[in-house]
Amino acid sequence: MRSISFVDALPLCCVILSVSLAPSWEIDRDRSTPWVPEEQGIGISGVEARIDYHNALAEPTVTWAKAYGGNAGDDISCVRQTSDGGYIVVGETSSFGVGGIDVWVVKLDGSGNVVWQKTYGTTSDDYVYWALELAAGGYMVAANTGGDVWVLRLRSDSSILWQRRVGGWKGDWAYSLRQTRDGGYILAGGSWSFGAGKADFWVVKLSPSGSVVWQKAYGGEAYDQALSVELSLDGGYIVVGMTRSFGAGGWDGWILKLDSFGNVAWQRSLGGREDDALYSVAPSTDGGCIVAGRSRSFTANRHWTLWLTRLGPTGNVVWQRAYGGKAGVVDVSIAQSRQADYLVATWLSGAGPRVLRLGDTGAIKWQKRYFGSIYATSFIAQTRDDGYVVGVDAYPDQSEDFGLLKLAPDGTMASSCSWLPQNTDMASWAIKASVASTACRVISTTATVMTTGAGAVNSGATTTDLCASSPAETFPGHGRPKWPRPRSHRDPAVLLLRQGAATS
Repeated sequence: MRSISFVDALPLCCVILSVSLAPSWEIDRDRSTPWVPEEQGIGISGVEARIDYHNALAEPTVTWAKAYGGNAGDDISCVRQTSDGGYIVVGETSSFGVGGIDVWVVKLDGSGNVVWQKTYGTTSDDYVYWALELAAGGYMVAANTGGDVWVLRLRSDSSILWQRRVGGWKGDWAYSLRQTRDGGYILAGGSWSFGAGKADFWVVKLSPSGSVVWQKAYGGEAYDQALSVELSLDGGYIVVGMTRSFGAGGWDGWILKLDSFGNVAWQRSLGGREDDALYSVAPSTDGGCIVAGRSRSFTANRHWTLWLTRLGPTGNVVWQRAYGGKAGVVDVSIAQSRQADYLVATWLSGAGPRVLRLGDTGAIKWQKRYFGSIYATSFIAQTRDDGYVVGVDAYPDQSEDFGLLKLAPDGTMASSCSWLPQNTDMASWAIKASVASTACRVISTTATVMTTGAGAVNSGATTTDLCASSPAETFPGHGRPKWPRPRSHRDPAVLLLRQGAATS
């Protein structure tokens, strides 16, 4: 197994950051209601689909594991539970589409069965990172094509309502997308076309129809990249990622608090002497946030560790902890549960996927690892029955598909899936990363907006049951497979960063 460098292993998947469901499962379209995290739909902010369940009957927990794919490589980027109890899944496919790598959108019912599936592509390779269900119906998808940001507004039946391409002359990308209180959208990623340094944070505010309201680059003289954006309680935004322009050494985590116009309210670097990065953020009820990433500064064995930090409203550190074991952490996804604690999906190099449930101070409540035909986790979200859905890479019959695990509230699965979960033993310890105020340059950018003409193409993925659907039971796990070799990222942004880092 080849070693994975810092930029090789960036988790460029959807990170579900804030999950608070509300039960009757009716979309709340009242935009005058004050927004708080408890009102959100599954990982959905502002005027995205918000679900009200206060009077709903409890549902029995059903668990299942399925893989989806064709005869080539198929990857998952993001999953959302939808207001009908099903799921919207986005990923990339080489099995279907117009050629090369295309965007792949799959609508599933609550049992993981395919309702419809479509590819969207151009003559170049296309990549996708994020999807949202919208209160007005339909979906919003954030992708990348030809080195530009590509956003698609889809109707509920998968047809395209409108699509836009936004970018400059070098290379620009968006890893994270949220819908805003005015019905528009906020995108966060990175830019080589604009900014103060070699690569900068790039944040773009779009109107409900996809026109640019404002766009700004934030950075220093070196490399800076945003990986996640969330709405804050005051109507602004919290943007997190990584920086080589600021901090204590190497790559550091970087947090920007912006107002609704993109002006900086405060900014902090967070890290140690080695490489550290922040991948995801969730708002907290006191106006602060929790950020998740991975670190090589706070480990006893030089492996990457899972890294969580809770910040107050002004960017002050409330607590910070590291989690790890004998293998290095490669990918991280965090979700805030309805019970006000945290769910973390990660995978360790050569040691498989893990799911942890943490208390509000970061203490581990339980942790599980998953084997069988499953290789790597990419995200986690809480579902309306208080279970979880976890996106994975799956290898049924040696093919490379994407998979979903539907877990019970305690992380277990049905008895027919007993080859999957085992208790695991990741340790947790308090750390003290350096926190510093930074002074980035903010530059208004001039990306062009173009209407694109890609169409939707039917795909014919095969669904493979990795285990049957049934009520969850507790059982001992056993067995360990021979792990397949990890995929190398084909993402253009990673390639750009790798090339840039090699010359720095």
